[in-house]
Amino acid sequence: MSRQTAARIVWSLWAITVLSVVIGLWLLWSSGSTADRGNGGDPLTSLTFVTFVTIGALIVSRQPGNAIGWLLCAMGASVTWGMQGLGFGYVHYTLFGHPGALPAGEWVAWTTNWVTVLGLASVPLLFLLFPNGRLPSPRWAPVAWLTVLEVVISGIVVALMPGPLDNFPGVINPIGLPGLLGEVAAFLKFVSILLLGSLFLSGAGSVVARFRHAGMVERQQIKWFAFETALMATAFVATVFSHSVGPALDPDLANPLISRFTDFLWTLAVAGLPVTIGIAILHHRLYGIDLIIRRTLVYSALTAVLATVYFGGVVLLQQLLRAVAGQTSDLAIVGSTLVIAALVQPLRRHIQGAIDRRFFRRRYDAAKVLAAFGANLRDEVDLASLSARLLEVIEETMQPTHASLWLRARPDGMREERGLAAES
Repeated sequence: MSRQTAARIVWSLWAITVLSVVIGLWLLWSSGSTADRGNGGDPLTSLTFVTFVTIGALIVSRQPGNAIGWLLCAMGASVTWGMQGLGFGYVHYTLFGHPGALPAGEWVAWTTNWVTVLGLASVPLLFLLFPNGRLPSPRWAPVAWLTVLEVVISGIVVALMPGPLDNFPGVINPIGLPGLLGEVAAFLKFVSILLLGSLFLSGAGSVVARFRHAGMVERQQIKWFAFETALMATAFVATVFSHSVGPALDPDLANPLISRFTDFLWTLAVAGLPVTIGIAILHHRLYGIDLIIRRTLVYSALTAVLATVYFGGVVLLQQLLRAVAGQTSDLAIVGSTLVIAALVQPLRRHIQGAIDRRFFRRRYDAAKVLAAFGANLRDEVDLASLSARLLEVIEETMQPTHASLWLRARPDGMREERGLAAES
């Protein structure tokens, strides 16, 4: 397939997906339905999955042979149509808002239910094919085919499961299998979930295997992907805690504002997945990822420490004031705020040094060597000693296989620097 043909196909799919979202949101708004919407019908979430199709179209239009682009397009289009686009709005309009206003509402609900599953179950393929659209080695082919089989099984099982539809609890599956066949379908659904979890782990293993044998550029691409995966895992844990674990431990933790905030973080994290994939595949200067990871670690740790100090200080000072004065005061908040303001810079330097020593040891050592060289440079007057020290610094910081320094004589008998080269 030519590049022009591939571009026309994917951008047509993108236009259809965006139109689906616009019409679906309009139908949902027009329906006035108060039925449980689940995870669908939210403009921000709709934009999230449109991002999948957009990045996929960008990749395909530049690299038609890269399967990652086609996969992102297919995943984004299926989930968008089913839970965020035309199908979702159509079902709520004709079944809940204006019953019978449009035909075949139950069948559209049934279709959106299993089409959405196809997109979500395809995620392990991203791990297997990232970043060049090919498997790390032929031995991963069985895992890839098993993932495809799992996608097909998931779609069939969800399509035939009896009872209420997952995405629309108020709608009964029009072709749900009865009796014993329904129990078999429920068992296969359970097996499919376990298989999907195993495939996720296998896909993560393929990324590790690819990283071990990758070149420099591919390693940087995988770092972007791994960074985004870590953010998604963090957002997922925060969302589960705010919705389930926290309220179960203490009812006071069931704060709707916190739940909405973690949902927002999760949505942003999911939207970041195709964005980081697009950067890794389409961008050639990828080395900023090390700086991004470093700063993320520093400021995440700094935020956690400052939040602990702040809330701990407020609680302790309030208890102290209650014991001494018999009442609480805003003095605890003011005092904790002042302590935080004083601790920000010292804590940041300490945390950054600790993270550099633990995770960026080579960079940390290089920074120390360069700082020492800069200090000696002010006092060094012997050119031969300076040249030798310069080469030593290059070897310590860059670790090249060869480094050389050229000097040439000037007409007045002095020497000047001519060139410097290092090979890695």
